[in-house]
Amino acid sequence: MSPKVTEKYKQSVRDKILRSAENLFSHKGYHETSMDDIVKESGLSKGAIYGYFESKQDLFLALSEIRVASIMDTMQSSFSPDDSALKKLEKAGEFHFNYIEQSIEICKMSLECWVEAPRITSLQKRLDNRYEKAHGFIAEIIREGIQKGEFRKDVDADAVSSFLLATIDGLLLHRATTNQDINWQKIKNIILTILGEGILEYKTDLKTD
Repeated sequence: MSPKVTEKYKQSVRDKILRSAENLFSHKGYHETSMDDIVKESGLSKGAIYGYFESKQDLFLALSEIRVASIMDTMQSSFSPDDSALKKLEKAGEFHFNYIEQSIEICKMSLECWVEAPRITSLQKRLDNRYEKAHGFIAEIIREGIQKGEFRKDVDADAVSSFLLATIDGLLLHRATTNQDINWQKIKNIILTILGEGILEYKTDLKTD
């Protein structure tokens, strides 16, 4: 009788496949990575990998979904009930800056997602859904700040949210495609200053340390 395969074991194998695929996609790109490469990288058999994922595209989509869910969960869990709207924006910004600075491989993986999305309809839909969730998440924080009197009443929450997301994506792209030594602290301070000057009802000292 063959030994019983536990859910914990199956999850560990799945995670191993995902880590191997992510490493290859980040370094070689989606098109240049084959299932044979993933087999070799993971040390598993091709049959074992196909037992978890139907195709390379299925693997790619799973990675995209996992990264987005992880980012949102981690960021939201950093908020405290006493945080002001501005504090929430600062924490969200701090989280993304640390993420971009410390995770170049994930930045490269994100770039691969953007490049492949126009060719993979299901991936494009997932990225669109991710953007809508992130946009709504940030816009809601800004609306909260307006209602509480922290931010000016004439601030367009949707426009500010779009600006912040575009800034984050631009920094992520820069990180993924250049080897420049960037002072992330200075960039963060500049963005916080621009944000504060543009939306705060009453000027205050923003966190810039």
